[in-house]
Amino acid sequence: MSSLLRRARLLLALVGALCGASGCGTWMFPIDLRLDAGVVRELRGAGKILAEVEWDDTWGDVNIFGRILIVDGGEPDINTAVADVTARLEELDWKVVSRHANQIFLESGSWENVILGVERADTFSFDESREGRVGLTIQSATKRSKNGTPVVMHVRPVES
Repeated sequence: MSSLLRRARLLLALVGALCGASGCGTWMFPIDLRLDAGVVRELRGAGKILAEVEWDDTWGDVNIFGRILIVDGGEPDINTAVADVTARLEELDWKVVSRHANQIFLESGSWENVILGVERADTFSFDESREGRVGLTIQSATKRSKNGTPVVMHVRPVES
């Protein structure tokens, strides 16, 4: 074995030992959580998609990559539009796990470790400084919506 190879193996062993002893864990090796493409394909079945935008965020040592889909509510009343989109999602085997004043959260019967939020586009909050393209995407989708009632679906993976 060459001297260079022995040194490389020794260095890797040392780094591994130091990480194990110090608990460095994910700061040195961050975790990326990504959606399966099948999740997004399935969500597109909930209605006419006006726009989509990917987003990412970092929480601690975990990088999360999610997606926002804006659906044409198809109803003049936004609350009815949100209820209709939610009903279509339930037909696709998504189950409501909690309801709040402005959001409904669902989990999939088919996809593990995924959470989906559904809400009115006019109450959807996001960090404009980091994700300005989200606001522009919602504005553009609102103009294309049949009745001006777009519904936002925001989906992201969660740690198991």
